Amino acid sequence: MKTIKNLEISLDSIHDRLKPYGLDGLPIGLDPEMQQTMVSRQFMSDVYGGNSIVVFPKIGEEKFAIHGMDDFMYLNAKYHTYAPQLPGRNGLFFHTSINARHTDEVNRLFTRIEPSKWLYVGMYVELPCPCLSKDEWHTLPLQVK
Repeated sequence: MKTIKNLEISLDSIHDRLKPYGLDGLPIGLDPEMQQTMVSRQFMSDVYGGNSIVVFPKIGEEKFAIHGMDDFMYLNAKYHTYAPQLPGRNGLFFHTSINARHTDEVNRLFTRIEPSKWLYVGMYVELPCPCLSKDEWHTLPLQVK
């Protein structure tokens, strides 16, 4: 998996944000081959609807009437370096807006592992974690700030 260089945050910072929610993943009952099945974002858009670029695509009424799902979330690991990359594992999704959404809604989370390869990692809830401290912010490369 390719990520953008210099977007890394210290492992201590990552650990501190994940620890309250557990560092161990949840057990997954599917066989490994099924857990590793990937789809393209275009396939998901064609079959389930929604924009093929945004994190939270709005599903049109016509597609929703067919399958009843409008809770998709897509994290590109190239930009969301700490997104869950294995089914059942936790991860981080950083917002840059003060008005960032924090909901208790459950989302079907897909993570982009490679170009045109999105892995379904499970049903996830966004939970808030502390913002980066002033000291953590100052350790980031200039291109991130």
